[in-house]
Amino acid sequence: MRVIWATEPCKHCCCPNTGCRTLARSTCPECGGVLPITWVDERIAVHGRADEIVEGLTPADGGVTYWWGFDTIKREPCVGKALVMRLSSRVRGRYREAMEVVKRSKSGLVMPWEGIRFPHGMAYLYAPTEAYSRTLAAPGARALKPGPAIELMHSCLLLLSEYEHVSYSGIQTDQQPPIRAMQAFWPGNFLLGGPANSSNCIRLVDFSFGSDTLRVRDQHALEFFPPEAHSLQAAIGPKADIYCIGATLLFSITGVIHTPGQAVYRLPAGFGTRLQSLLAAMLEPSPVLRPTVRQTLSHLEAMI
Repeated sequence: MRVIWATEPCKHCCCPNTGCRTLARSTCPECGGVLPITWVDERIAVHGRADEIVEGLTPADGGVTYWWGFDTIKREPCVGKALVMRLSSRVRGRYREAMEVVKRSKSGLVMPWEGIRFPHGMAYLYAPTEAYSRTLAAPGARALKPGPAIELMHSCLLLLSEYEHVSYSGIQTDQQPPIRAMQAFWPGNFLLGGPANSSNCIRLVDFSFGSDTLRVRDQHALEFFPPEAHSLQAAIGPKADIYCIGATLLFSITGVIHTPGQAVYRLPAGFGTRLQSLLAAMLEPSPVLRPTVRQTLSHLEAMI
């Protein structure tokens, strides 16, 4: 299974007058040029790398690649694009476990991924992405306003709270959960879609990195992780996620990447001093000084 790249790929290779399956052929119905294509299965036809349609989306691990394609079963006049995540054998296990956790989640923040596997071992996840064209890390992403910013932080904290109380195998437990960081919160991991400045149009892409050791490898993503995440001796837990959420929100509001140990950049007028103080606490260099997930949720919900 390989991708054949055209010399000059056409940017508009959709034919709205025919069924979805004609979109999966090797020539463009409009320009006649060769399409870059690889079949995933009878459900998805992949046409190119995801960075062609989504700004700022980069995998945080070398075992994952992102593509875009079309759903070949839904035969609607306007074919919706799908984001396709190709998984190597090295990372398939952790995605299977993560999907079990997410299936039990009530959060609408995570992308609605569906999974498929093949007999030879390759695995894929795919989800509709017609309305999403950039991430929070993209240069063209708009700064979040107070309402959507607080809503996004609240959604992240609720998801993290659920994650804390479900074991990684997806089994509910009354015992103290193991120390583990979700490692899912940085701007390039949030798809931003829709015309409105609303947290309802933001989706979390990759949620598979749960561990007490650092799994994220992308250098841009690591700029939003706390100091202890970079130490080989230190285990990381939910308080590392608290830092990541704070750093991501600060960047999404101001465009500034926080430097550990420095004063937190001043938020624009309209955000209030309480959110400024909460972000400062979340971005403490020492995890001992950061609030817990429950404490952060309590402080934030007092502002809503």
